Amino acid sequence: MILAVTGVLTIGALAMTWIFAGAIGSATQSAVDAAGRLADAFKPQVNIQTTVRAAVGNLDPQLRLKVAERELEVTVEDLQETRWLGVPLGSTVTQLRSSGNLVQYVVPLDGLTPERMEFIGSDGRGALLVHLPAPRVDERMVYVQVDPRYVEVEVDDQWLNNVNPFVGDGAERARAAVRAAAVELASQPVYLREIEAECGPRIEVLLQSLLAPVLADGVEVRVVWDR
Repeated sequence: MILAVTGVLTIGALAMTWIFAGAIGSATQSAVDAAGRLADAFKPQVNIQTTVRAAVGNLDPQLRLKVAERELEVTVEDLQETRWLGVPLGSTVTQLRSSGNLVQYVVPLDGLTPERMEFIGSDGRGALLVHLPAPRVDERMVYVQVDPRYVEVEVDDQWLNNVNPFVGDGAERARAAVRAAAVELASQPVYLREIEAECGPRIEVLLQSLLAPVLADGVEVRVVWDR
């Protein structure tokens, strides 16, 4: 009985080895085929790695391509409660509305390598699909409105806070929260999809121009957003 179990285990191990080896061989062959198809998009004798890296380096020294900007109106609320022994006795709601805040959208390009490209076509004609990270808000470049003409503050004292002379409003806290609120608003999917549709064709034209000297004559660059 022990020999029979050992025999079964041995056969199972051999089968797993064959399956594993087959999977590796299949993946390796797929990678080779993909590399071969990608080479068809470029002119003969072109070093794809060197060419792509040189093109990306020409786009932006920090590999962050600014693709759009948006002006936003942001509304922030601050709630301050007055409590005694844990029981709420009053509250102050401060609402701050700020217009003219500005955010920028960027596309990171540090991951743009030949491994993120694929060629759909044959005989030097078709589309070079370039996979790029979806546009996102550049949190380093957010302008918060400081002109008081474009900032409105409304304070609503409720219950005991109507007569409490020591209760202030939350305007300063609200102002401090505008930046994060602008980033959150600008990052909503509806805005991001709009930016993708707007900047995609422009990036395609840019990459087409940069890669034109080395691309096969019948190849057009197409951007694919990775989300």
